[in-house]
Amino acid sequence: MPPALLADIHRHLLRNETYFFDRKGKRYYSMNKFAVVIPYFGKLRSDFGMWYESARRNCDVDFFVFADDNEPKDPAPNVKWHSTTLAEVNALAVQKIGVEFKLSKAYKLCDLKPMYGVIFEDYLQGYEYWAYGDIDIIYGHISEYMERIDYRKYEKINHAGHFCFIKNDSKMNCLFKAEVPGTRSYQDVLQSANVAFDEVDMNKKARALQIAFYDGIFAADIMNEAGMQCVDAKMIKEAFQRYNSMPMPKNYHYQLFVCENGGIFRYYRHFCRIKKEEFCYIHYRLRLASRPALIACDTFIISLQQNGFYEINLAQLHRLRSFMKCVKTYNNRKPILVEKLNAVVAIIKKLFKHKGEI
Repeated sequence: MPPALLADIHRHLLRNETYFFDRKGKRYYSMNKFAVVIPYFGKLRSDFGMWYESARRNCDVDFFVFADDNEPKDPAPNVKWHSTTLAEVNALAVQKIGVEFKLSKAYKLCDLKPMYGVIFEDYLQGYEYWAYGDIDIIYGHISEYMERIDYRKYEKINHAGHFCFIKNDSKMNCLFKAEVPGTRSYQDVLQSANVAFDEVDMNKKARALQIAFYDGIFAADIMNEAGMQCVDAKMIKEAFQRYNSMPMPKNYHYQLFVCENGGIFRYYRHFCRIKKEEFCYIHYRLRLASRPALIACDTFIISLQQNGFYEINLAQLHRLRSFMKCVKTYNNRKPILVEKLNAVVAIIKKLFKHKGEI
């Protein structure tokens, strides 16, 4: 075997990557353990550059993008861009799944996410896990976070549809076909409007069939309710009319969401101390003013109130006084007593409303 090839194999083995022979058995190929599938049709979001640069930074993860818009001018080697149309993906899905249906709108792809392991199986061969997701997110250290949760113990990682990993085997790739009481059949889903099949039904199927399911805290899933807060069970019930029993991050009155040296962190005030915790990624929903060049910076703040991303000196986040000043600028909320008083008033109004209905 040529010394150069041996050196290449050794280098990739140090990165714990997977090896296999090509079909002729003549040459080794290396590949990453994780693949992410992102179909997106229509004009790319104004902040797409932030997603793209955070994907580029995760060089040990491969991203397969299927889109009808143009690829960015500076392509990332780990982002595999496939120019296609919604109609062509629809035809591929019909062929792979074996059910006739029509994708009239790209948003319906949300329901097809759990089926990507079958639809895009030709692209996913050799990967340990594949993921589906959205592009209104910024990734942290994906592989490091996966190792931290000991991902090999699980077959499904994360309950949310904006970024969910699936073990790449026939059992999990066909989980969407499982018939479980209280869940929709995939045939019905394909013929209906969007029904959140990727989150509601798939999580029910996974639990009913005792799939090894990691549903711990995985993301900073943000809603701009009285400042940037992580989604909790109460917000899910109010916004989506459904109950969620899975672990949710606790919110703090004074908190900031930060990309620091490629990781996604929340800095928060706990009594008189500044603490931080790490997430695999942040899902921020809104379209923000994009600044892709910031990805190369050591530290920047993600702010919905200021509609964008802002470079910051890390030292400012470790001093209480400067941290509170940053919170006031980038994630300001009403004083705690005012918020509590408003909550009491809302409860009283609700009680009087119910009393009037009796």
